[in-house]
Amino acid sequence: MRANRSLMRFMVWNLRWATRYAGFAARPIVRAYANVEVIACGLRERDAGVAIIYSSAPGRMGHHARLYDDRRWRPVEAVRMADFSRPIVCRVLIPAARIGQRYRMGATNALGWSMSSPTITVKEATIYDPKLLTITPSSAATVTFSWAAAEAYDPMVYFLAVDDGRGVNQAAIYTRELSWTYPRTRTASLSLGPARPPRLTRGETYEAKLVLVDYQGWVSHIAERSFTI
Repeated sequence: MRANRSLMRFMVWNLRWATRYAGFAARPIVRAYANVEVIACGLRERDAGVAIIYSSAPGRMGHHARLYDDRRWRPVEAVRMADFSRPIVCRVLIPAARIGQRYRMGATNALGWSMSSPTITVKEATIYDPKLLTITPSSAATVTFSWAAAEAYDPMVYFLAVDDGRGVNQAAIYTRELSWTYPRTRTASLSLGPARPPRLTRGETYEAKLVLVDYQGWVSHIAERSFTI
């Protein structure tokens, strides 16, 4: 377990610099990896229920949760909830989840091939702390999101979603940087949202959700903040 975590840390550390200085090569590799697995992580809702959020890529179907139990992966009940960021990131409740259990999200692609997410280990808590995220609108309809304080929690990767007032996703990115400026998706390691994020409208309210994912696929912290440009 410790060796696997060290290898993952090394890969993610290199991903930051590869995306920054050789994005033309790094981003296609990350995209290819994302195309053959389900991107997912686990978290605790504010009411302490355990949920899994996952990307819903075009052409994928039959999403289901599996628990590692008695040396095998078996299907478990997963109750569909409101999307985490509609329609890019879906969410299901795992009613029977317990601390220490390991889960995966599975699916089938358009060719009928099975795929799954990395393993998600259920932990005791997810901390909701909006102070981790700073939002700075500019006069040119761009917005800079920054989260330098979040690095103290040693996450594997950051996920940031920007939604409009109806909860519809405007942009969704994965990055190892400590800031990102909307709508520059090409500076992120992976973009799940629209290829060209729409221009934000002055006077309208938007919501940003920063997710800190650790090396066991668990969300340690979430920062949610509304903003207006």
